Amino acid sequence: MTKADIVNEVAKATGMEKIAVQNVVESFMDSVKDSLAKDK
Repeated sequence: MTKADIVNEVAKATGMEKIAVQNVVESFMDSVKDSLAKDK
């Protein structure tokens, strides 16, 4: 599943605009990457 797939599914399920969902997904992925880089 790609980020685009996640955005589409969440937008469809919640009725949120895709751009808002995309911002949330990007922020989440950045947080995960930062945590993994710091070995947390």
